[in-house]
Amino acid sequence: MKRRLTTPLLLVATLFYTTTCSDLSIDSLTEGVVLNLDFDIFRTPLIVNFLDANPNTTNTPNNLNVRIVGPSSDRIYTTDGRKDLAPQDGILEVSVDREDSISINNPLELTFIAEAPGYLKTVHTAVLYDTAFQFVPVNMISLNNLPLGVSLGRGSFQTNSTGGSASSTAVVTPLTGSKQERASVTVRSGTISRDANGNALSGTVDIQMVHFDNRSEESLNAFPGGLEAMNVIGPNGESMDPVEFVTAGFVALDMFVGSSEVKTFSQPIEVTVGVNPATINPETGAVVKVGDRVPVWSLDDETGIWTFEQEAVITRNPFGQMEASFDADHLSWWNLDWFYGSRCTFRNPVTLQVNTNYESYGAPYTIAQLVDANTGARFGGARYLSLRNGSAINLYNIPTGRNLRVQFLSSASYYCQDVLFESASFNTSCQTEFIIDALQFIPDNPLLIQATVSGICEREDNDITIRPSAWIYYRESGCGYWNWLSYVRRGNFYSNRLVAGRTYDFRVYYGGQRYDFSDIPIESTTITAGNYQLDINLDGDMAIFNIENLRIPERYCDDLLGG
Repeated sequence: MKRRLTTPLLLVATLFYTTTCSDLSIDSLTEGVVLNLDFDIFRTPLIVNFLDANPNTTNTPNNLNVRIVGPSSDRIYTTDGRKDLAPQDGILEVSVDREDSISINNPLELTFIAEAPGYLKTVHTAVLYDTAFQFVPVNMISLNNLPLGVSLGRGSFQTNSTGGSASSTAVVTPLTGSKQERASVTVRSGTISRDANGNALSGTVDIQMVHFDNRSEESLNAFPGGLEAMNVIGPNGESMDPVEFVTAGFVALDMFVGSSEVKTFSQPIEVTVGVNPATINPETGAVVKVGDRVPVWSLDDETGIWTFEQEAVITRNPFGQMEASFDADHLSWWNLDWFYGSRCTFRNPVTLQVNTNYESYGAPYTIAQLVDANTGARFGGARYLSLRNGSAINLYNIPTGRNLRVQFLSSASYYCQDVLFESASFNTSCQTEFIIDALQFIPDNPLLIQATVSGICEREDNDITIRPSAWIYYRESGCGYWNWLSYVRRGNFYSNRLVAGRTYDFRVYYGGQRYDFSDIPIESTTITAGNYQLDINLDGDMAIFNIENLRIPERYCDDLLGG
């Protein structure tokens, strides 16, 4: 069977010209495009995609501001070598110097603090122990369009002449949609609210409480700080290895007096969190019961550091519902969490190796995710994995002695995701290599595309070859979430993620600009660009082609090379 596929190829050849052109010329193929000659200086091991957590909207948080802190913040660059990293349409591409070795002895440790008007602040910490590429979705909560499992309670109280609360005040989150648990905070009469410097605040104290339950995947996928805690302070003030939380509920609690944020109190406030009775206590292996104790952790939303605070006891309220209460003398975000104690850390990871029928280095990639074989709960983030026979990746901070499976996914985004393959279960143990037999795994009718693209600037002395580098994103029409398609590195492009007969949108960012293709069907067609004709025939499911020595107009070469 012969098919002709042109759109992704032209996408690479033009580095995404604007799609309003119907009559292509060689000028239109290069118009507005900035090419970088130093393609091998930086590598991009991490892309963070900030999304609205509600799957019923495709909005990217507007006016998104992302601050990057952490011990490795001075090591990162944009893909074209600048230091002013900023998200575009929610996508933040993080690069490092190619000579900067990322390893277990020199990890890349970054905390992203994301804020946007109308959204709850979100904190995400990423620690990379190797250069294997990671595409990380970070879901943000719109306070005006909450996803399932998340509720918002607001209230306020007045201070008296001495600065204390004039009366006892309680704020309770509502039961809306599928919500079956509430959270509440009670500020006792006479409580003085103080700012970060210990100064008493007077006036109207506004309270905002956002409660996340553990029933909804949307809620779990949007936990600020995530369930994989990388920076953790333990019960004795010790720095702990990263942990995987098993949550009974999360509360993001904030109070303000005008523009001043409340940080501490003269006497404790009481926080109560409803507990889902179907929650499994990992310490007992059974559903929670009255009398169970659950650790309480605070999250610093300026540093991403989790701190053990105390334990809360699960009780039953007068309405017969389970809940846990604790006193707090400072404001933070609060999580009721058990955690897996015995884990395979970055020092002794679990290694996954695939057994497939792809033998070449051009084998397709998939997205690997670990899940509990019994409950389906996910562990850690999704990782990209080559399907070349014998390829392997290290997985860090995995619980030991648990039956897990590996799923191969169609997308890193939970909301537009299919499970393409699921392995047999295996019991985890550290410093062990598990071979995943995926011999029968072949993506659904994929088009495997391999391309080489280059342009020539004619000079009087020596011609100069230009080989573009950029990340390509795509989404199937009807899905509001972008995913990584492939990386064009020094003019070399490879993809296995497109399916014949489907329609996609494509996008690339380069030099601060965005280039789009929208509603592109993957079907036979021929495109003529000036004296060039792109007519690619595919035998079976593999296409190998070259677009070499495309003549770049002199005025563009002058811009690129300085005249």
